[in-house]
Amino acid sequence: MPVAKRMRILFLTSWYPNSEDDQIGNFVRQHALAVAKYCEVHVLASVQRDQNSLFEIDHKQIHENFSETIVYTKAPHTSVSAIDRFIKFRRYRQGLFEGYEKIEHRYGKPDITHLNVIYPAGLFALWLLKDHGIPFIITEHWTLFLDISPVDIKPWQLRLMRNVARQSLRICPVSESLEQAMKKHGLKGEYEVIPNSIDTNLFHFNPKHITDPNCIKFLHVSTLDETHKNFSGMIHAFRQLAETNNKFELTIVGEKLTPAQIKQIKNSGIEDKIQAKGVVPLSRVAELMQNHDAFVLFSNYETFSIVLAEALICGLPVITSNVDGVAQEVNDALGLVVPVKDIDKLTDALDHTIKNISNYNREEISQLFETKYSHEIVGEKFHDLYKTVLKK
Repeated sequence: MPVAKRMRILFLTSWYPNSEDDQIGNFVRQHALAVAKYCEVHVLASVQRDQNSLFEIDHKQIHENFSETIVYTKAPHTSVSAIDRFIKFRRYRQGLFEGYEKIEHRYGKPDITHLNVIYPAGLFALWLLKDHGIPFIITEHWTLFLDISPVDIKPWQLRLMRNVARQSLRICPVSESLEQAMKKHGLKGEYEVIPNSIDTNLFHFNPKHITDPNCIKFLHVSTLDETHKNFSGMIHAFRQLAETNNKFELTIVGEKLTPAQIKQIKNSGIEDKIQAKGVVPLSRVAELMQNHDAFVLFSNYETFSIVLAEALICGLPVITSNVDGVAQEVNDALGLVVPVKDIDKLTDALDHTIKNISNYNREEISQLFETKYSHEIVGEKFHDLYKTVLKK
């Protein structure tokens, strides 16, 4: 029997790892890799940077069914912010045009556009719909929609996003809370929650790890952004913990520490118990999770929290604030949930984890989550969705 032709998916994304920031949109790449198990996937993104030419196209064929096309556009420097914004937008849009033409010429017309993060790439999804007849669905990750987000959506941005949402075939936020937040902002459409995806070839249980009960190794992975991740609150809790229980170490993975964060650690009295690794490759994050005893995240808000999912897949008990997404699934067998910004409760939870670490069954924790967010499961969900909306 002939092999069925794979659907051709254009993964159009506002955020994607690139030469300027190899961390941004990592979760979008994981979704694309998941879909590529079932479909032919071609990623398209436009990124601004300082360069001599107006446009530089970086095309990579990752494997037979997966390619990435990132168009780098020259950053404007007119010294007039309004003019710079106008030029930046024009070049951003033209960059997507240039990249799309390369993709269509090389691979053919996509069956559907999978738009990731509505703004600003959604405007190009509308153009592909109107001028090329390519329908689109949306996956949204942005914490911008949450009430607690410190960033305000400009009225004109909201109007554009509502227009894009209205013309999509399906809207797929990564959590139910994000769905409700988007609806609250007037983004109307047919919704279906599909979570983020984790590479379980990297993230999995390590049966060889041995816990030292005299020194519990905590791990924290995040952007270290103060407003979002409440890094200072977490350090404060560890400082309080050390006053009554010093059987711990803390490893921090994330962006470069700010001067204020460095000062806080030096003044905490537990500097010798904290090790900052900086930004490390995803494979190294997986190794660290497999070789630590517990994971801690004290965010003020989240839409999903990929790092929590990764930690659970590795079998780590987690201590997390009561934010949206994966944290809502944490029960006593998986770890502890504390109120947002409640440093004293976080201190108590850390102490409880140290004293009860042997009660957590890491292998069972891993088994509960190893398939739930795998590329195979999430990729199949999107594949089924494409077939449904296209009626193939």
